[in-house]
Amino acid sequence: MQDSSTSRHIARKASINSVRYAAYVRSERDSAINFLMLHDEEVARVNIIAVVVQIDVSGMNGSVALDDGTGSIVGRVFGEKPTLKGINVGDVVMVVGRPREYLSEKYILIETVKKIAPLWATVRKYELGSSLLPVAAQNQQEDTPIQANPGSGIIALIKQLDKGEGVAVEDLMMQGVQDVDKQIDFMLREGDIFEIRPGRVKVLE
Repeated sequence: MQDSSTSRHIARKASINSVRYAAYVRSERDSAINFLMLHDEEVARVNIIAVVVQIDVSGMNGSVALDDGTGSIVGRVFGEKPTLKGINVGDVVMVVGRPREYLSEKYILIETVKKIAPLWATVRKYELGSSLLPVAAQNQQEDTPIQANPGSGIIALIKQLDKGEGVAVEDLMMQGVQDVDKQIDFMLREGDIFEIRPGRVKVLE
C-alpha cells in the first residue's frame, strides 16, 4: 500500500457512494492524514464532480449538499478560504477535499470548490466507469472485462458522420461497425466519447 504521507497529496477522482461506502481509517500519527480505503488504495484527498442541491452559509462557515447521481454527501468549509461565494443550488461543481467522519457520517472538508460546465459531469461518469457503483456492490460483481480495442477508426467515423448533433448508434451499425455496442461502451468508459442523449454519441474534443 502507499504511505499516506505521499498519497495525501493526490486528489483521487471518486464517486460519492464510493466515498460513503469506503472504510475510514484514523491515523495514529496525525489526524490531518486520516484516509479512506478506496478500492485497496489509501486515499486522503478526493476529487468529486456533483450538483449542488443545498447551501447553508453562516458567517465564514458553510456547507453544501452534493449529489452526483450515485448518492449525496455534505461538503463543509470553515473560515475565509475556500469560499462558497458564487456557488448556487443547481450548479455543477468540482470539489477537492479531505474525507472526514463524524458520528459515523462521512463528509468532505473542502479545499477548493469550482463551478464547471455540466458536460464535465458526464465526462466524469465515464472516467469512473464501474467505480460509480458503491464499493460493496462492486465486490459482488462478476469479473467480466470487455476485450475491445476501438482504436481510432470508429472515432474517425463518428467525427465524419457528426454534423453537430452527434451520431446515432444505429448509423454506426449501418456503416458495418462490428460489435458496435461493446465498442461504444468501452469508449464511453474510457472517456473518448460521450452521449449527448440516449443512443447518440459524440467525440470528446
